[in-house]
Amino acid sequence: MTSEESAVPAGDAPAPLLDQRFVLDALVASRAGSAEYRGHHALLGSPVTVFVVAPAEWTPPADVTGVRAAAERAQQLRLHPHVARVFEVGQEGGGIYIIEEPLEGPSLAAWATSGTVSTADATRVARHLVDGLRFAHHGGVLHGGLAADLVTMVSVAPPFAMLRGF
Repeated sequence: MTSEESAVPAGDAPAPLLDQRFVLDALVASRAGSAEYRGHHALLGSPVTVFVVAPAEWTPPADVTGVRAAAERAQQLRLHPHVARVFEVGQEGGGIYIIEEPLEGPSLAAWATSGTVSTADATRVARHLVDGLRFAHHGGVLHGGLAADLVTMVSVAPPFAMLRGF
């Protein structure tokens, strides 16, 4: 995905529409071969998080079919308190899109460097992450790019972490 494809227009330009249903409101993060957007459903207005993935741009390049199959396995996971729900997986152009529930709160990275994290709170969050990853792995889903910015602290007192970006 080129920077022109992942950019959300500024000013009065219309926001990009994905699969005629999802409006990409703002670019949140860009990683090698993927971008994360804050968006909403065009008809329902409900907020969503949108990951647009271009496996061909990964190093080494990945097979689109395999990446989509992994995303669809994530969509089949039952509800878990520490894993963001995947609502939909689709394909448009040469990329894959993943629609997830939107999560509000600081990233794990921001929370961990806030200077107010106790050992007990850090241990509690580590247990959340292990529990969520164990659940996903038992469902046949591996988190291919686990990073502190893909963990959202939906509560900081007491801390409550959720994995996202499957």
